[in-house]
Amino acid sequence: MTSGRLFCILNSMDETNQVAIDRTNGSTALLELEGLIKQYLSSLENLKKELKSKKEMIDDSFSNDAVYKEQDEKAKADALIKNSTKMQILKTPSLVEVKEKVDELRAQIKEAEENLSDYLLQYQKLTGFNEIEVNGGETMIIVSRAKLVKGSSQK
Repeated sequence: MTSGRLFCILNSMDETNQVAIDRTNGSTALLELEGLIKQYLSSLENLKKELKSKKEMIDDSFSNDAVYKEQDEKAKADALIKNSTKMQILKTPSLVEVKEKVDELRAQIKEAEENLSDYLLQYQKLTGFNEIEVNGGETMIIVSRAKLVKGSSQK
């Protein structure tokens, strides 16, 4: 960013806007950025409401069709039988140990991925690089993602 400007690419369903935020005027940039965040948050909420409405229309169509309803009930009954059989098989002594090991491995993988994520963020902050060379000379890109969650207002 040699020009001293921060460029944010904003994608909407029907158009792409490019907004340049001047870094030299921090308060204006912050206000513009907050406005963009609020605009996109509102847009996302509206899209989610529309999606929910359309999905409900589809679901209502399925629930009002007699043939589908009958087949759905059969499928649910078959699924109950299948799950019952699956649970019986998983109770065999040889599979109990394997299932416990699978659960343990999943937990280890999740913990290792969380640790790797933390280390990558630290590496990115310390070096300013978004890439890292890993074993075998392969270059990988560090990708981080931010999202909003509801919380208490603490300013």
